[in-house]
Amino acid sequence: MVFRGDRFHSSELLQQAHHEALVHPGMLAHDEAIRVAILGDGGSATLREVLKHECVEDVILVGYDEEVVEFFRRWMPSWDDCGDIEDDLHLPLVPSCLEDRFVRLVTERDKGTWLESAEELDVVILDDLRDDNALVLEVTFWEALYQSLSTNGILVLPLGKSPSPENHIQFLHKYQTVMELLQSHLGMKKIHIYEESHASYFNAPQTNLIACKSKHCSIDFFSNSAQTQVLLHSKISPTHSGLPPLLHFDGAVQKSYQTPHKVMEKLHCSLDPKPLDCQLVHDYKTVVNVPIAGFFVG
Repeated sequence: MVFRGDRFHSSELLQQAHHEALVHPGMLAHDEAIRVAILGDGGSATLREVLKHECVEDVILVGYDEEVVEFFRRWMPSWDDCGDIEDDLHLPLVPSCLEDRFVRLVTERDKGTWLESAEELDVVILDDLRDDNALVLEVTFWEALYQSLSTNGILVLPLGKSPSPENHIQFLHKYQTVMELLQSHLGMKKIHIYEESHASYFNAPQTNLIACKSKHCSIDFFSNSAQTQVLLHSKISPTHSGLPPLLHFDGAVQKSYQTPHKVMEKLHCSLDPKPLDCQLVHDYKTVVNVPIAGFFVG
């Protein structure tokens, strides 16, 4: 198990399910995610999942911390293992994900400078939002991050432990802050929230969020199971060993992400002002059904 301070972060048993759920829904929602940025400190399991996508040509790991990297290399080697992923020549990638030819490293000290001159990014993944660390960043940083996204750019955020009777007030506060930032301030066009239970930390499902700069991302996010399987087959690199490249994510799992948990729906619809999608659902439920006497069988 990995702890950061007194907070549980992840474990060897759960990490693959967690990172597959974090990375692949957002990556699939983009037609062709060529340039990707990961904001984290070097725990490279997120990087490993991104590099499984054949279309990726440039990955920037922002906030790189050498001590964290060495810790994971020593104690959690599977997090940084890309040796079984085939490249475009059908050869294994280098053993360490961080040494892949498509990966660039930006230290925490140089993060601001990098963002000022960042090229257009197709997908940006915040590797850890569970301790509210990213919410305290300067608004100007979020604005610069938004400006760096391409026309159909996507932002992926982990919101941490899903809402429950014990933590729903705390979660609602975080959710309100995130929604105000993404929709009201930055103007994101579509936001999709989904819950992942395969990577439950201490039996607590995790909630992730995808924010899209255009509405186009909804097309692939709401694909049916078969369509998602076709996307995975066309986008995910095979393994050199012949083993499945993904263990916990497939078309059926993606389909389950499309329906928010009931508690999440109630929290979402409690926002003020009430979101438009909640108003539409409410209006739909008030439509009076046609009485059975109005039907005729000929």
